[in-house]
Amino acid sequence: MDHLKNIFISDGENSSPAMRATSRIFLCFLLAVSCQSSGPGPGLSPILPDRSESAAVVFVARPKVSGGADISSGARALMESFLTAGGLAVIPSSDIIRLNTLLGSDENDPAALCEYSGADACIVPEITIQADQATVSLRWLSRDENELVVQTPGPSRDVSQLLYRTFVLMMEEARNQKLIREGFWSAQNQNDASRMVKPQMDSLKAFSRGLDLEKENSSLATIEYRKALAIDPDFLLPYARLFYTCYESMAYPAYAEGDITNQTRVRLDADTVVPLGLAFRDLGVNALRKGWTTAAEAYFRRTMTLLSTGRREANIAGVLALYGLADLSLKGRNNMGSLYFSHAAQMLLETMGGLRTFLSLEGEIRLGSAYIIDAKNILALYSYNRALDHISRPGLESYTQAALVRADLGSAKLRSGDRDGAIEDYESAMEILSNLEMTNSHLYLSVLLHYGIVQRLSGNLKDAETSFNHVLTSAKILGLDQTSLYGEAAQSAGLMASFRGDEARGRYLTSVGQEILNRNGGLRDSPDFFSLENLPVKNELEMLLDEGRLLSSYCESFNFALHSRQIQARTYEGRLDDTNVLLKDLLDEKKTDDEALTRLRTQFILRADVSGAGIVFVDIGPAIANLASPAVTTVSIARDFPAMEVIAMDLPEQVAIFRQTVAPVLRNRLLSFPNFNVVSGNGVHPFSETITDQARWIKSEKTPSALNGRPIIFRAANSIDIYETWDSNRAALARLAGDFPESPILYLFNRSILFKPARSHRFRIIGIISPAGFDHMYETFDRHGEKAYMLSSSVY
Repeated sequence: MDHLKNIFISDGENSSPAMRATSRIFLCFLLAVSCQSSGPGPGLSPILPDRSESAAVVFVARPKVSGGADISSGARALMESFLTAGGLAVIPSSDIIRLNTLLGSDENDPAALCEYSGADACIVPEITIQADQATVSLRWLSRDENELVVQTPGPSRDVSQLLYRTFVLMMEEARNQKLIREGFWSAQNQNDASRMVKPQMDSLKAFSRGLDLEKENSSLATIEYRKALAIDPDFLLPYARLFYTCYESMAYPAYAEGDITNQTRVRLDADTVVPLGLAFRDLGVNALRKGWTTAAEAYFRRTMTLLSTGRREANIAGVLALYGLADLSLKGRNNMGSLYFSHAAQMLLETMGGLRTFLSLEGEIRLGSAYIIDAKNILALYSYNRALDHISRPGLESYTQAALVRADLGSAKLRSGDRDGAIEDYESAMEILSNLEMTNSHLYLSVLLHYGIVQRLSGNLKDAETSFNHVLTSAKILGLDQTSLYGEAAQSAGLMASFRGDEARGRYLTSVGQEILNRNGGLRDSPDFFSLENLPVKNELEMLLDEGRLLSSYCESFNFALHSRQIQARTYEGRLDDTNVLLKDLLDEKKTDDEALTRLRTQFILRADVSGAGIVFVDIGPAIANLASPAVTTVSIARDFPAMEVIAMDLPEQVAIFRQTVAPVLRNRLLSFPNFNVVSGNGVHPFSETITDQARWIKSEKTPSALNGRPIIFRAANSIDIYETWDSNRAALARLAGDFPESPILYLFNRSILFKPARSHRFRIIGIISPAGFDHMYETFDRHGEKAYMLSSSVY
């Protein structure tokens, strides 16, 4: 092997930079694929080429399809395969979607996404289908604002053929206009592209449906891929995704192995190794996320083996596999492996002219982290500053990647003894995340923890303690109170309390923190670097994943249908009194000692009134059919806030029991409250439709006036929050935000307090209610030492 290294890595006078770079890439794959048991080789420094003005790295925007079935995902995959066969380096759609999620940008603006991604060009397909005719249009958007448009009409059944014909026209025109580098779209590239299968319309539909179903239900996606292959057995793209879905949905994927074994060309043909390699890479990413490190390594190396077999090493798929191996090494703090794979990926990007892309930015972040593990802090600072140069492009300096780079720079500066520089970078990172409304993220709290540590080292004990206490509060609100983050913050806050002379609090917090850290294997949350997996992303509700994870943890805890009638309508006096405590404080303008409460008050209601005037309170599933104390917790709201319009909403069968079985004296007592009403409905169904149906109301003459624009409070405590799925609840939240855009909405979902300001469509977790009343075994009111509620001031 040393002999090979001497041959392929040479800095002699006869070696050109391009030859040396190509030789190093060859060695990277040789060492990583052929000698897997020997471990990674040395770190290799990339050669930085001059910027090229012609395309090298491209991506395909989501196609716009009108007049027919949604085949956008399948059409996108086809275009990516054509471009790859045509000699261009293509960023997979999955990574563009991830980038789009991180940026929080609109995928319908491909020009902006092209700028943010650093790609040289973006291909924007449009497919218009009218009866049996179709028109395929491809728009080429270059980073330097060059643009060309080509289109081809034809029969709708031949959409795949039309995509290919239009692609050929686009490539010819791009070459004529010198939008692609000389040597691309060669005769061999044209031959490779022509051999790609152009599936029938029905096969393309099934393939596209499978791609759309992959994330939600891999088993259903598998069925769709088999449909596609039954129609077009030579359609190679579904085989790769079929392999992926089988391995994701089955413990022993014999069917997947059979498919791959029977179709040897799927493994060996250059046309197919790239999509199959990407399928392995996706499996590796999933395995790494689940902590299955051995499986992840096997999948990443299989990607590289496939690419090497098909002589497609210089491909984005190879870069992604190397990055996966680098992440694996970083997680295991393997300095040699992380340096080696990060350098190899950067050199591979260099050969494709991709050093301006966001992939290279992420590579620099990995390199910086690897250097820190290797105790080479100066080189780490160099890599992080190079990453900072990447995000200096217009628009990128205010996104999550910029926050991560700033945070990493702060950690590297702290290791160099530059505390002032570290504080400045940490503050910059937190400001970026705050502007992006990502203060509820694990990254923000981790940076704040680091910030507190630096302040403590600098002697600013008051600022340090404030930071640690903020981490404790926010981590508790987000359900992170059993993590290493909380444990280390508790220990640090305990140390600060002891410095102040509060020995009791200091001992308590220190012991709590140590206990949590011990349960987590002694691992501390303040690492030497922040990895890319710490980047916060949002779900469909614009919620952060940390928020969605907490809310989803409440859902489907119990099965309503399996409960007895008595359990279905179980409630007791005082069970949810902490809601009353929160509302009394919120509506009392004299209570100004809580900054978070004051902020919420100013955004929720123009003029606070302790009687609740102007506010609508909707209690979902309040046990209206309880034979002893029907809807007793809702009644307490109507009693304590006499001017608030209070609505008890329960299932139709529960409302029927209230009408027919509950004792008249109890029923009349409830209905005698002038501000109390009962409506039948399901909290996950459209609320705007429920309240406008007069037949659903007990006192129809007192239905509330138009709600949009009025402050509304919803409470789902031991109802749809524990019985319905998170998907159902998430859809219900999205509908509420869309149906009442002008209303500020406070939503008490289980123990979490959510808030949507007026003229916003986004709910955010702003606090937590105490555990009192949430014990499903006993009828108790026990806060377990917690306050009635906690609010965070940083999420506004």
